[in-house]
Amino acid sequence: MATSEHRHSGASPASPEAHLPGEPGVWIVILGELTVFALFFSAYLWARSRDPVMFQASLRHLHQWRGVRCEWPSRRGSWWSAAC
Repeated sequence: MATSEHRHSGASPASPEAHLPGEPGVWIVILGELTVFALFFSAYLWARSRDPVMFQASLRHLHQWRGVRCEWPSRRGSWWSAAC
């Protein structure tokens, strides 16, 4: 009598290279977000290449520490969410 080394409920064993961790739907969302980010970043680079003088002049009006103050709570909250 021949016995199989792998006893599954109808599924064939997948090779480690073919295994995608997590749910496939999550990967669709992640790839969608990466695509949207790439589109926005491309639009920014395109606008910057069209008027580099205006972008350079606008840098003088930015308040970097105000940006850090606004971004820090967001980063800290994301870190605490990931740590849980």
